[in-house]
Parts: sequence; structure tokens; C-alpha cells
Amino acid sequence: MYLKRIGLIASATALMSLACLTAAHAQLTTFAQFRESNNSVNAFSFTNTDSTASGFHVVSIPVEFSYGVNNGYNGNSTANIDATLTFSANVTAKPTALGGGFFSQDFTNVSMVFTANTPVNGLTNLLTVSNSTLSMFGKGNSASTDSDVSTGDTVNFSSDFLIFSNTIDRDFALSFSSLQPGLSTDINGWLKSFTASGTGTFASEPAPFYSPDGASLSLLSGGLLPLAGFALYRRRRAKK
Repeated sequence: MYLKRIGLIASATALMSLACLTAAHAQLTTFAQFRESNNSVNAFSFTNTDSTASGFHVVSIPVEFSYGVNNGYNGNSTANIDATLTFSANVTAKPTALGGGFFSQDFTNVSMVFTANTPVNGLTNLLTVSNSTLSMFGKGNSASTDSDVSTGDTVNFSSDFLIFSNTIDRDFALSFSSLQPGLSTDINGWLKSFTASGTGTFASEPAPFYSPDGASLSLLSGGLLPLAGFALYRRRRAKK
């Protein structure tokens, strides 16, 4: 009877774990976002060189960055964090005209680094996005980009204040406004140079987490489990 009860408990626990896992993977969680500190400044700059050397760049511009999940920088706070953003991406080919004035432009070798102005325990990497690809869609003075692992893109996140080891799906979306001049192509079919103001969001499934000392927690778990097993063994011996 005792063993049967243990089996039933184990089965119930497995079902509960499966249910929790399914719920946890039900949707993406937006864990961070940013906006330029001065939205009136077109800090993002695309430079047309009539080749795949054309680039989309930002160098250490002031931004307001905020977390949407518990993190190692400011805990559960969603307050803005003063930071700087460095962004770079290269075109892979000429843009595609989609009709109605809309364009699609692919970028590769995407890199974004958000650095906190004020370190916490000497650490400043709020978020780094690397080895990513994205496509920009736009018309006139506005455009947007997106990149998502589930669609085949490569998106890697790292941070001093979040752990992404359990994430299966990762994505981000950027929105650009006030493009000057509006989107258009040059005589050779390449996207013309422009500047823009940008904002963005970052998401994953499941959400990233923060552990104040992951190594210590791991060691603690490894130490407690044998002790629990020994206690159960002694209890069974006492009942005999």
C-alpha cells in the first residue's frame, strides 16, 4: 500500500509538472524595452554605400531601458534605467519593393548592446543581442523590424542581470519613426541613406529569470537531496 501511494503521488506530480510546463510555454513574455532618451533626435543612421557594406548604426546613444521581469539590476522595478545603446547591422542585398510605396530590407550581423550608466556590483550589461538577422518593413517616414527564433532567425540574448539558459523562443521588435528622408531607393536600386528615431521590445519563451547566486543554489540542491533520501531511508527502517 505504501509503495502504491508513492507511485500515485509520483504520477500526480509528473502530471502537474507537465501542466505547468505547458502553461509556461503558452506565450512569449516581454522582458525588456527601450526608447531614446530624446525622441526628437534621429540617432539611428542608415548609410548607403551602393553595396552590401551599407550599414545601419548607432554609437552609444542615451536611452531609457526598463525590465519587465525580476532581474539583478533593480529587482521587480519597471523603472527606467539610464543607459546607452550601441547598434549595428549590415544589408545583405538590395531592398524589395512591395508595392504601394512599401519596402522590405534584410539585415544581418545584427548587434545591440545596452550598457547601464550606473553599475551594480561593477556590472553594466543590461542586455546584449547578437548573431541576429532581421527584416525591416516600411513606407515613407516609418518602419519596423522583427526577428524571431521560431521563424528560423538566430537571436541570442545575454545579460549580467538575467539568465536565458531555459529560453526556447527569443525575439525582438524595433520601431522607427521620423525617417528623414522617407524610404526610397537610389538609381542603382539600393535603399537610400536615412536617419530615424527608434524604440524596441524584447521577449522570450519562457521568460528569463534571475538567481542571486545560481552556483550556490545548485550546490545547495545537490546537498539537500542526498540528505532527504537518507532521512526517508531511516524512516522506513524505523517502521520495520
